Amino acid sequence: SVNGPRGKLKLDEETLYYTAPVGKFILEAGSINSTTEWKPDIEKVWKAFTAMPIEGAVTGWTNTYLCY
Repeated sequence: SVNGPRGKLKLDEETLYYTAPVGKFILEAGSINSTTEWKPDIEKVWKAFTAMPIEGAVTGWTNTYLCY
């Protein structure tokens, strides 16, 4: 593991991808006040994601530094 700007990055030894805590930014319509919900342990979700069979065209790139 290594410390990054969003927290500790952990190497998944099966996929060789790093995972990090996930922050969900929330801004209600018409508001100027925002909140961020942090999900520090995403291992269960990551394992489920990487266990899904690959179908169709694949680029070979998985971005684990997503914003949504």
